[in-house]
Amino acid sequence: MVEKYLNDRFIKVKNNGEISFQENLNHAEKKKNRFDKKSEAVNCKNEYTFHSHHISETEFAHLIKRGWNDLGFTSPLPQSFQVQYDHLFVAPDGEIAYLFDSKYYNNMSELDYKQLAYSFIYKGNHKEEQSGDEKKIIAGLILPTSEKIRYRCHCDRIAVDGIAIYEYYLPVRDVISNYLQQ
Repeated sequence: MVEKYLNDRFIKVKNNGEISFQENLNHAEKKKNRFDKKSEAVNCKNEYTFHSHHISETEFAHLIKRGWNDLGFTSPLPQSFQVQYDHLFVAPDGEIAYLFDSKYYNNMSELDYKQLAYSFIYKGNHKEEQSGDEKKIIAGLILPTSEKIRYRCHCDRIAVDGIAIYEYYLPVRDVISNYLQQ
């Protein structure tokens, strides 16, 4: 439902973090702003440290063959993970990535570590696409409300590393109504 709402009405996020929606976007506008659920790999470095001694990947492989359980581990460590972003849209010029996550509660009282981690992961995975200026990542937490659309800054790191997380409160009634308009 939220993805359809975003795809049907999203215009942009203004410099102050305010999200812009418009009802009745034309077909071309709807095709331009496409949020999708996307997965991508997160590759981890194959270097490990035991007892403050750095060991190479080859030495580590030898230790595993000798007996992983002897090291106190019960299963091998994965070298790659998958993350799945709820709603990802990269602007056509590639300058801004909108990375939104749907939440099903309406009160944020603590830092959303997952969204911050997703922002860093996305940024790290797409470094080669950046030319000159850093890509700006607008991360948003989509939360339900019975009131009108509102937003607030959740975490602003634009000056530090180009990442900002906003809380976007969308009226449940509008989201459901939009969904039912097939």
